[in-house]
Amino acid sequence: MRERLIRFFLKRHLLANLIFVGVLAGGILAWRTLPKEELPDITFDTVRITTSYPGASAEDVEYYVTEPMEEAIREIDGVYRVYSATGVGSSIVTAR
Repeated sequence: MRERLIRFFLKRHLLANLIFVGVLAGGILAWRTLPKEELPDITFDTVRITTSYPGASAEDVEYYVTEPMEEAIREIDGVYRVYSATGVGSSIVTAR
């Protein structure tokens, strides 16, 4: 089957070249007509909030920053999971 197809186009090389040019022209035309954006609108489903509380212990950051922020974020519609990590002087809260 493959040899017959190759033989067919070897005998009709002009047809093979015309098909090639047609496919190339179709590709260029399709590329030019496709909508393109330099900065497309992308929606991410994760938000990460990093806070800094210099000089505070991890317990203070947890009590005064991380916990109130988690409670406020959980009240937002569409948020189904909240992760947090607290360290000395900083906290990271991730919401999905």
